Amino acid sequence: MAPGGGLVSSMKLARTVAGPVAVTVVVAAVFQAKLLAQPAADVNVSVVRSTGDANLAVQTGASLVFTPANWDVWQPVTLATAEDTDADNGTATFVLSATGGDPVAITATEVENETTLTVSATVGGTVTPAGATVATQSAAVPVAAAASAGCRFLNWFVTSGAATLADANAASTTVTATGPATVRANFIDDTS
Repeated sequence: MAPGGGLVSSMKLARTVAGPVAVTVVVAAVFQAKLLAQPAADVNVSVVRSTGDANLAVQTGASLVFTPANWDVWQPVTLATAEDTDADNGTATFVLSATGGDPVAITATEVENETTLTVSATVGGTVTPAGATVATQSAAVPVAAAASAGCRFLNWFVTSGAATLADANAASTTVTATGPATVRANFIDDTS
């Protein structure tokens, strides 16, 4: 790279306004890079994940070539994330580097499409699924309540979080959570 030349990324310049790169699960995010000064010869820039969540990866733009003619033209780098089974927003650092230049780091955070749904029951019955489970946000998850002998199902209740029950009075229904949520099946004694 030419003396005084360096790399700059649009996300680095915009960081004070836009923050780090957010990569939605199964959707990609794009940032751009260009040189700060015109080189005397072609400059090959590599973009690699250096640390962090292995689900985040460079989809396109892992190898950028800047010439004396296009050194100041933004070139896109597309980051993507693979579907996973956790509800954690993983992060990874990507480094842009070229021989003789200072590396530039970009931090990307995946925006999960999963959340934690906890299903519980009062005394007098059981539920399926029981306990904490990972669920896809905004997708209907089947839940079922079964009363023990001498009890009957009363209703479902959202005890915390953001969730909607398709039919709170049906023992078998669906729950749609848009974030971490807890739902509870209520049972009552049916012997009197």
